[in-house]
Amino acid sequence: MISSFGFTATDNNTASNTAESFNLLAWLSSPSSASTAAYNVSGGDSNFRNTHLVVGGADASITSLTTTRLFNKISWSTSGALAAARSLGALNNMLDAYFYFSGGSSNASYTGAVNTNYKYNGTVWQAVTNLSSGRAYMCGMEFGGLVTTFCGETSAGTPVTTVEQFNSSDTSSSGTALPTASTAQMASKYTRGLGILWNLGIAGATASYSYNGSAYSASITAPTTRVGDNGCASGSYTVSGLAVVNGGRNGSNALNATDTYNGAGMAASTASNLNKAASAGSVS
Repeated sequence: MISSFGFTATDNNTASNTAESFNLLAWLSSPSSASTAAYNVSGGDSNFRNTHLVVGGADASITSLTTTRLFNKISWSTSGALAAARSLGALNNMLDAYFYFSGGSSNASYTGAVNTNYKYNGTVWQAVTNLSSGRAYMCGMEFGGLVTTFCGETSAGTPVTTVEQFNSSDTSSSGTALPTASTAQMASKYTRGLGILWNLGIAGATASYSYNGSAYSASITAPTTRVGDNGCASGSYTVSGLAVVNGGRNGSNALNATDTYNGAGMAASTASNLNKAASAGSVS
């Protein structure tokens, strides 16, 4: 697992461009990006074609960005920029054919919530079918060839339960509504067909759920309490059969906690060396 960018203390003033990798035993330092330090870099698995992607986000001056940064586990590079500056959106990998950035914010706040939807082919981004409504603080996962967006907050500050899906033709449909309104941005896959939505809610929460593309499990208690809104954490799944989430926020402070899901329950794992919230994570 790779975790990168995000803020390391309490707010935008500690935005970072650092990275760490996790081998399920220990966290190891990885090279930092040469790109501008950023946080609020969106929720979901940031893996695309075995490369760690960090898309958009906001810099220390709370300005949303268009940059696409790629990390191949050895070095960082940049690729085609988003058509518009965005942060706090949902990330989705469409079976390595395309990578999506859905919704998010134009100003790094819920007040700038947008309904735009962009698709990346490994080189350039293109605009595709919009979401039905604007929302920020989102996360995403793919199920059965459908890129699926969860959670969010409207420009009026209202958390949502609605779930929206797009097929390979970018046609939109509604997914199963969330068990509770949530701005949590923490999503990771356990298997190809089963994902985990961590710490659903608005204030600090432990209630998490698995989702199989159509139905949610009963509530599963996460070991770590996290705030969803502006506390998004890194998420990924691993070939060893664990869904992993790292970082996030509880109260005003970024965390270094790592939690895992093994198909039966959740447990605390090795803490990362860096505290990170509003960061990017992938199985890359």
